[in-house]
Amino acid sequence: MTHCPKCGVPVDQGTRFCPACGTPAGGAGTPQPHRSGRALKLWALAGLACFACLIIMAINFNLFLRLVAIGGTVLFMLSIAMMFLTFRKAKKIAPAPLVISIIMSLLTLWVYALFLGIHFSGTVKFMGLLSGILVGIGWALTTPVRSNNGIVEREGNVWYLVVWGLVFAINQLAAAITGRPPHIAMVLLLLGTGIVLGTSGTFIARYYSMKARH
Repeated sequence: MTHCPKCGVPVDQGTRFCPACGTPAGGAGTPQPHRSGRALKLWALAGLACFACLIIMAINFNLFLRLVAIGGTVLFMLSIAMMFLTFRKAKKIAPAPLVISIIMSLLTLWVYALFLGIHFSGTVKFMGLLSGILVGIGWALTTPVRSNNGIVEREGNVWYLVVWGLVFAINQLAAAITGRPPHIAMVLLLLGTGIVLGTSGTFIARYYSMKARH
């Protein structure tokens, strides 16, 4: 008889998963590796990325914008490929990367607003972010979430791909019609930031809700 390394419930020898919380029992009672190391690495990488961005911005802001544009384009093309190849595959939900994505989105919005010198009224900013947040919440709520042996995962579906396609189409249509002047780019960035806040925040809430039930 061993005990669950997470909740301490007695687990029969040879049982693979805890009957109470679903945590892998670790075979002969070996404690599971602490997962905080991965979160610390993610935070460290995010901090280094922010520091590098600040250095490049201080040296040559135009170079920073070009690098952001190139990097964003490359990541976007990769995300499109990965989206179509893996949208049906269940993906693990981890709060730390979601929090980092929120921080990076807010930082990007702040940098562009600061250096482009574009000023909107509080109402426009609020409505732009709110619109994106509502889309993001709806997007996240239509994505099935499940607990698989103590690991919270989100399942891709056709609706997830459709919403993503609509958001992308609206962005590109606005750029094609207006030529994406700075103020239009800021509006789209407000919407995009709101979507990140809505999706990431909702997935974090659903993660902890699922953990509490299991």
